[in-house]
Formats: sequence, C-alpha cells, structure tokens
Amino acid sequence: MNPLSTTDSALLSDFTYIDLPSQIQDYMADVENPNLGNILDNMLAYQEYLTEGQVELVKQMLQSPDICALSFVKYSNYDGIVGNNKEDNEDNPEKNNKAASDFTGFVAMGFLTPSGEPVMAIRGSEPLTGIGVNESDDWVDNFYAMMLGKRSDQYDQAEHFFEEMKDMGSGKPFLLGHSKAGNIVLYLASLYGHCNAEIFNPMPLHSNFANYDNLSTCAITTNVQENDFISLALGFFTPDEIEALIGNLSKEDFVAIMHLDADGIYDIYKRRKEIFADIDEISIKDIYHRWKHMSFEDRFEGLVRDNDTYVYPGEVHLQFYDTPDDKEGPFSAHGVDNFYDGKDHKTISFFPTIEVDFSHNDEIIRELRNINNALDNLDYDLNSLLRNIIVDYNPFNLIHNLVNGGTVLLSDLYIERSRTIDKAVNWLEFAESQFDSNETLLCDRVHQLPPNNSSSRSL
Repeated sequence: MNPLSTTDSALLSDFTYIDLPSQIQDYMADVENPNLGNILDNMLAYQEYLTEGQVELVKQMLQSPDICALSFVKYSNYDGIVGNNKEDNEDNPEKNNKAASDFTGFVAMGFLTPSGEPVMAIRGSEPLTGIGVNESDDWVDNFYAMMLGKRSDQYDQAEHFFEEMKDMGSGKPFLLGHSKAGNIVLYLASLYGHCNAEIFNPMPLHSNFANYDNLSTCAITTNVQENDFISLALGFFTPDEIEALIGNLSKEDFVAIMHLDADGIYDIYKRRKEIFADIDEISIKDIYHRWKHMSFEDRFEGLVRDNDTYVYPGEVHLQFYDTPDDKEGPFSAHGVDNFYDGKDHKTISFFPTIEVDFSHNDEIIRELRNINNALDNLDYDLNSLLRNIIVDYNPFNLIHNLVNGGTVLLSDLYIERSRTIDKAVNWLEFAESQFDSNETLLCDRVHQLPPNNSSSRSL
C-alpha cells in the first residue's frame, strides 16, 4: 500500500518544481530530519520568493496530515538555477561547487515516512519561461533521449539519489514524478525493482531500458489526464512514424530547434533529404484517421496496448473531465494540478485476470462418476458372464461358446477403453485444484513480457 494518496502524491510532485529558497536550505542543514510540515510553515515566511500558485500549493499541502508528517531528508538540485529565481546565482556556493556538466536539470526531494519508508519525488521538465539556464536543454533531453530510446543525461544522478535514499530508509521505496520525471521513475523501477510508484502524465519508458522481470516486482500506478499533450502526441503517431520524423536528428539539431537557432535550423533544412529519408513510410491518411475518427481514449488505449516501444507498466488510470465543456488544451491538461482532486477515471489493465467459471464443474464430475460406476458394474457382470461361458465344457456348444465369448470379450475391451472417463474425472479435479495457483503464476509471467509480444497475445 502506498504511504500517500493520489492527491497527496500529486501535491508532492508539484512541490518539486519549487526551487527552495536558500534560507530554507540553511534551516534543513541545521536540523536533523526536519519535519516537512515545519518547512512548509517556514516557506510562507518567504513568500516573496514564491509565485502566487506556489503559495497556494504550500497552503494546500499543509492541509494534509500525511504530507506534514514526512521528514524532509535530502534535496538535490542540478538545475541551472539553484536556490530560487530571485537570488544571485553567480554567487551561490552550491552552484559554484558543481561542474558545468552536472547541470542536467535533475531535481529531486527525499522524504521519510514516520515508519521509515523512503519517499522520492522527482521534478519533470520545467515550463519554458526563459528563466532557467538550461530549460530548453532539459526538454531536448526529454524528447531526444527519452522518446528515441537514448540514455537520459539525468539517469546517472537519479541512480545516485535512489541509492542514497534507499540506504537512509527501510521498506519499499515510494517514487513520485510528473511528466519527464515519470520516465525517470519508471527507469529506476526497471533498474532496481521492488519499489512502489505513482506517476502523472509521464513520458513512458522506452523499451530499450525496460527490465520486465524487475518491473513485475513493482506496484506502479500511472495517471493520465484526458487530452494530455504527451499521450496525445504518442497516440497520433506510431513509434515507427516518430522514428521516421525525428530519429535522424542529432542532439545538436534538437538544441538548435529548442533555442530557435537560425543557423542550426538552416543546417537542418540543408540536410532535410538525409534527415527525413524515411518520411515516405508515414501515412498521412492513417494520421488523419486517428485524428478525425478516434477519440483520445481510443488512441491512448491503442498506445498502451498495441506498441512494444513505449512501456506503461502496472495499472494505468485514464482520468476524464467532468463534462466536455471542462476540457482544457493539451498543455493545460498536462499539469499535475489536474490530479489534486480525484476525477472519474478508467483503469486500463494490460493483463486482466483470467476468469474461468467452475460453477458447473462439480455437477459434471458427479455425472461422470455415476457413469463410471455404472461401467464398473457392467464390466464386472461381463467378466462373470465370460467366465461362465468359458467353463461350459459341453462339446456341442463349443462353437457357440467361442462366438459368445468373443463378443463378450470385445464388449469388455470397449468398456475398458471407455473407462478412461475415470481418467477424465481425475484430470478435471486436478485442473480445478491447480488452476487458481497456476493462473497467478501465468499472469506474473505475462507481466514480464512486452505488451504486444506474440507470446503475451497467445497467452
């Protein structure tokens, strides 16, 4: 069972987008295992460093006893801006102690529950506000690395953070993340196994990094909001189409596009025939059909079930807007605040439990036993009759006895053959007694296979 509700998990995931003021970091350094509730109270004293929305988030978090009971034990910030956006980052000692290559955009917060379970909340890609030094590079990593199955620049720092937090606590780690961070959470679950996780509108894990054995040991809940732009894009285009569109772009090409670098974009234009050599494989007709004739729900379910490139392990919840009028644009739908209050959702199960109706099995077994008993009695009578015929030594009845004896013997053999019904009864009893345990084993094994694996479909 997860230590936090979905609402609390969403709030804590959103909290990771706040760059903690240096005063709060100093307070954390002076107090052993500082209480998160106290930290949230202290943050309200520094509202000038927070946006209006961040202040409301802190106030909402203070309403949750489970959040306030956490101990805030670790803070890692490898973003281009350290501390908060209003401080002079050039003189920030934490920033100056890091190499330029360390600034990947990775930010994570580590907590311990009152019972000692480690909780890790990881930040996703930040909005392109122009404030952060490397925000565009963060998005390049998101779409270039994660979407194309290349290693993210943040994976190494995530591994280090996970290992430190695991050593600090006890029990199964609980991982949280939104958007790009959802991908990092899935990467850690796939790498280490034996953890719980709740993620929101994630960039799914590429199959290049999927260890299905480890993922099968994790309890993962994925929450996707209707109309979310990541799921929307991945639903419009198949993995092969995505590869044809952007697979031949280099990381430098992505950087040029994100920075709107005219020279870089012109260089891409000059190499367009090389870069888009596989563009003919894309069917505009198919894409139009998905857009015009399929709902977001249909496209998303197709994405979850029918591709072997993007992995959505565990239980997937597709959350709907209350009414069509409530629907927001794809970028608004992507926000983690959509999960503050639980809306109606549909659970998409990759490998549903196999259900077999045994209600008539007992009745069939009883009937087969009755038939088998009747055949046993008949077999006994035929054996007795055969013995009586054979012991009739009247020479005048010899031929008659041989004919009758052969007939009886043939009937006896047929009955012996028919008595394989007895084996059928035994098999049915065995199948019924073993099916439940084998069903669980089978489902566990299927969970280790990619969603559209041919073995998975046949099972």
